[in-house]
Formats: sequence, structure tokens, C-alpha cells
Amino acid sequence: MKDPDEILSRILALAETLFPKMRDERARAKLKGFVSEQIEWGSKMHIVAKGSFVDSLERQVSDSLHILSFAARQGALAEGTDPEKRNVRTADIGSGYGFPGIVWKIICPEIDITLFERKEKAALLLERMIRKLDLSGIRVKGEAKAGTGGEPFGLVVSKAAGRLSSLLPLAEGLLTPSGSYVTIKGADWEWELGDYSGTMRAAASEPLEENRGTLLLFRREEAEGRRAVSRETV
Repeated sequence: MKDPDEILSRILALAETLFPKMRDERARAKLKGFVSEQIEWGSKMHIVAKGSFVDSLERQVSDSLHILSFAARQGALAEGTDPEKRNVRTADIGSGYGFPGIVWKIICPEIDITLFERKEKAALLLERMIRKLDLSGIRVKGEAKAGTGGEPFGLVVSKAAGRLSSLLPLAEGLLTPSGSYVTIKGADWEWELGDYSGTMRAAASEPLEENRGTLLLFRREEAEGRRAVSRETV
């Protein structure tokens, strides 16, 4: 098992590389607190298979950071190009134990984010972490409530909540007409589309190093001239 202190050091180094403002001590302290909470509760609540939690934690946080960086570089976080405009309302589908939603909130506290999580145990831990880390502009809702009305979101994200064929219709129902959906999948992500026939189409993709996955961004395609987007055109 890896040393938790070494994992935390690498996580902080990656965060500071991708997001220079992470050099702010308050943000660093919150990220440390999040990692500590994960380590404390990981074995108690069997978040992942026994004995593998600390080993997988670094990747969970790292992937969350890379998805956020990708979304920002694709212009999916802000309304328009004016940096003074507020960040878009964001929904995290199947947030689990805070990946990527709570990590995102720590890095970009200005984001207003809703964590959709159907498992009661996970939802309770999410609420505990939100209180413990003193985060505002973030809330937890049951996954069943996703898409049941209310103001639409400008950005939807999911990390490990299911296949694209089931996630894209949900994201489509949550998003504004110009909104985006971001996720991380394996290199052969296209097979997950199955018989999906909605309006969401892949607009950008980016492979992670060491075959660790593919970052994907989907946007709603215009009705006129609608066509499937192949990986060669992404």
C-alpha cells in the first residue's frame, strides 16, 4: 500500500501544476482535508475493495483534476468568453464519494454545483464532507431527482456513473441548449454509445498519459444537418 503522505504530496503537486491558484494555502488545506476524510472513511464504509482504497485514491483525485482542466480549456466552465461572467451551474451525476464534484468545488469555489447521488450512504458522506470542509454553493440530491424540473445546468459531468448510452439522455435533459457534458472513458469509448440517437455529439477528446483514459466533451448538435461525429473528426 502506498504511503498516504506521498500520495497527498503528488496530488498537491498535480493540482498546483494544472491550477496555479492552488498555491493559495486555503485551497491546499481544503484539498488536504478532503484526502484525509477519504482515507479515514474509505475503509469504514468500504468505498472500494478492501485494501485497495489508498492505492486508488490518487487516481480518483488525479482524474477529477484532469477532467476539470479539460473542461476549462474547452470553454465549458464559463458563460461566453467574458471572464467576468459567472461560471455555469454544474451537475455531477453519480458523484459517489465526491469524485469529481467536491474536488472541483475545492479548486474552483466560484462554481455552483449540485451532486446527484442515489446511494444513501454515499450521499450522507458527501454532506458530511461539505460541512467539514466548509463549502458553500454545493448541495446533494438523490439521483432520481435529476431531470425532474428546475433551472437547467450549463455543464454536466460524470466520472464513473454508467455507459454513455444511458448517461447522454440524462445529460441532455439537464443541460441548457448550449451546455456541455464532460466525462472520462476508456480508449474504446465509442462502443458505449450503443443505439443512442439523441442530439449530443462528441465535440472534443483528449487522451490521458499512460493509457489512463480519454477525456470527452459532448455538446448538443444543431438540428439541421445532424450527423454522427466520428473519432477522426473530434
